[in-house]
Amino acid sequence: MTLAMRKRFSFELRKRFSFEWIDVVAASAPVLVGGCIYLIFLVLAGGSAQEKVDDKKARVLTTEGISEATYDSLARDFGSYDDYKRAIEKGMNARQYVRYKSQKEACTKSWSSCSDNAQLASEWPGWARVKAECKVAANELAASDRARHGHPQWPWLAFSSFLNAPDYIKTGSAIAIEPDAKFKNGPSASVRVRVVCQYDLKASRVQNIVIVER
Repeated sequence: MTLAMRKRFSFELRKRFSFEWIDVVAASAPVLVGGCIYLIFLVLAGGSAQEKVDDKKARVLTTEGISEATYDSLARDFGSYDDYKRAIEKGMNARQYVRYKSQKEACTKSWSSCSDNAQLASEWPGWARVKAECKVAANELAASDRARHGHPQWPWLAFSSFLNAPDYIKTGSAIAIEPDAKFKNGPSASVRVRVVCQYDLKASRVQNIVIVER
């Protein structure tokens, strides 16, 4: 290879390498820019959240007339100052509230950990499924005798009532009640009815539907 050919070959390699490097940088630019924007967002969000906490703390110190040391102590003992306020509403001290909060969190994970029927219905997410499946079962019952029952009319939040006893957690069987639905009672007339749904919590299925005219 002559000297001129070697120079030309070297120039072509440098040019090709330069263009490939530019392509790599160009292809990576959106990722790099996106990553920088995300990091900036995290920094700003973190700063914004801390500013909100500081603003809230300053507002509480001013409106409730407590010292910063008292605020910090209550927040530390109860988990947060908001938790302290909730504990006061329930007449609980720090130890009682921490125990209550832990038990409440356990209820959200498993119906068997709920303290009573009221907590089961208000805190356990699965209660929404219980109500939905009870409504489906009642609709299917009506569909099996459409000439008699027609299409049921339900309130906005169906099966929102429950019994205080027996204990659903101990028996594993829950009762959800819709006190004011409307079912057909013949070809044309609609009547107000109470629909009682018995639900097996262990098997996750409706056991029985009872429709009682009011």
